[in-house]
Amino acid sequence: MLDKFFKKTKEIVKKLMSYFEIKKKLPNCGDSDEKFEILRGNFIANGQSRSVWKVKGHDDYVLKESFEGKECININEAKYYYLANNEGLTKIIACLAEIHSISETGKYIIMEALDTSVSLTGKTCNVPKEVADKHKKNFGIKHGVIKCLDYGGVAVEGKISEKPIQHQFPSDEAVAEARALIDLF
Repeated sequence: MLDKFFKKTKEIVKKLMSYFEIKKKLPNCGDSDEKFEILRGNFIANGQSRSVWKVKGHDDYVLKESFEGKECININEAKYYYLANNEGLTKIIACLAEIHSISETGKYIIMEALDTSVSLTGKTCNVPKEVADKHKKNFGIKHGVIKCLDYGGVAVEGKISEKPIQHQFPSDEAVAEARALIDLF
């Protein structure tokens, strides 16, 4: 009976150690794809060039995995974020979901998780000028702040704008009217 107890206790301790090992270690920039891939948790969604996954042991981060041949999207996103960070552009950084790290090939990015279930209809936020794709699906909220979670389409050529611009998300009625007009053509 005591052997059974110790065996069960060892199993629990092993699981806890495994959990804490995952919990404390996120890969650094330039680490191998394998170090990112082992953290892939439950599937969240697919986009045009990437899949998004939860990060095992880190509810505050997501893992973006580029489709084959689309690594440039992750690389652009990381380049933009780190360039803004290195230049001390705090107003720009405040508009963006934080990138923790990118894998050596650019296949994976670990990014701050944002709440995308909150309606952004009629809300206003700051957005870097370089971000052209301002669809609601590309934004989320953390601690009441709306941030851009998909800025991989930004091509970094030279300097980044230092001041974000204000963007208001259209109402559902405005979107419906625009779609009705498009359908006429």
